[in-house]
Amino acid sequence: MARHITGPRLGKSPAGYYEIRWTEEGRSRRLSTKSMDMAEAQQFFAGWLHEKARDSKKPPSVKLILQSYLKEHIKDKESRDYKICERMIGIFGELLVDALTADRIATYCADRGVSGPTQRRELSTLIAALNHARKQRRIDPSLIPVINLPEAGAPKSSSFSEDQLELILKLSSPKAGERASRIHRFVWIASETASRRAAVETLEWRQVDMKAGVIRFADEQNGKVRKRKRRVTVPISSRLMEQLAAWKAEAVSDLVLDDSSGVSRHWTSLIVKAARVSNDSSLIDLTPHDLRRTWATLAAKAGVSMWDIAGILGDSLPVVIKHYAHHSPDYLRKAINFRQAV
Repeated sequence: MARHITGPRLGKSPAGYYEIRWTEEGRSRRLSTKSMDMAEAQQFFAGWLHEKARDSKKPPSVKLILQSYLKEHIKDKESRDYKICERMIGIFGELLVDALTADRIATYCADRGVSGPTQRRELSTLIAALNHARKQRRIDPSLIPVINLPEAGAPKSSSFSEDQLELILKLSSPKAGERASRIHRFVWIASETASRRAAVETLEWRQVDMKAGVIRFADEQNGKVRKRKRRVTVPISSRLMEQLAAWKAEAVSDLVLDDSSGVSRHWTSLIVKAARVSNDSSLIDLTPHDLRRTWATLAAKAGVSMWDIAGILGDSLPVVIKHYAHHSPDYLRKAINFRQAV
């Protein structure tokens, strides 16, 4: 079978003029050579290729790179990555990519006024945007700067206490006769299954097997598991089973949260209210992902094995040990006491 040519090439228009045809950003492009003579058309084509090669080596602005990344890769305007990209556009402004020198990045780190891990997150997003532009052939690979990331720092350990968790569940609870709000259902599911925000937001009732007592976050369609990073099948706790049964009875769509829109705005309102009611400003810094950390932290404190915690989280055992072993009072105790006194 003949291979389909996707690069720039000459072709004839219906009127008989030679034209340059190529694909750019997923769209077919055409440019007339304004000649019906093959030799003239080839000469025009050669000049066009030369200019295009020169343009590809011109460094674009950081703003353009980040805006393209936002448009094509990050569509949720409430997501953390989206906000980071907007922040980086403000920081680096109209700088060209080749201006991202080691000295410029060092100045950013010195003047940013945030922690090393936050700087690392922001710069990692910038690197991802640059790599996206490279894959889309919008930037010559030789123009992409080497950006050294700050130290990762200690693992984030923020989580809710049991009292704080009960408070946000109480504050989001529906009044008598009302349906449970999306944020109330979200908090319940996320805190009982340790699943990530997106997995809960897009959860469908067909993934909730009440009979088997599990939620299949990995999601199977037509016998094939859809590839979703670290999504696993999680048993339904007794506490959550009761809630799910009530929500199922009043379901209005195929989605457990009615629709798949983000919960960020509702989360912020809930957390601000909880901080005001409890007079605890530390709540303001907690995110939906901290419900996942909360489950793992409470499980470790209750003596659940690191292996089982890893299974629920869908993380590797070394990662779970690094983040949660210090919460477990009996971690390695059996190992050290395997020889009992006679």
